[in-house]
Amino acid sequence: MGPRGLIIPPVAWLLLLIARATKTLYQNRRTYPAGFGRNLARLVVLVPIIATLDAAAFIGSLNWLLRDQLGLIGSK
Repeated sequence: MGPRGLIIPPVAWLLLLIARATKTLYQNRRTYPAGFGRNLARLVVLVPIIATLDAAAFIGSLNWLLRDQLGLIGSK
């Protein structure tokens, strides 16, 4: 696939992160009302938080798989 194969997955992940953050802002629009600028600032804050949570879940799952299920890490 060439260079496109390296670019598409991170861009798709970023778009999904933005979609998840936008959905969260939309669902909470009545509880936390704000204008466009403030919601854009919230979006900029939410995307890295969601990315960090996703990365932690992925790393934790990988750790569980390698340590507990396959016994590849820390086996004595």
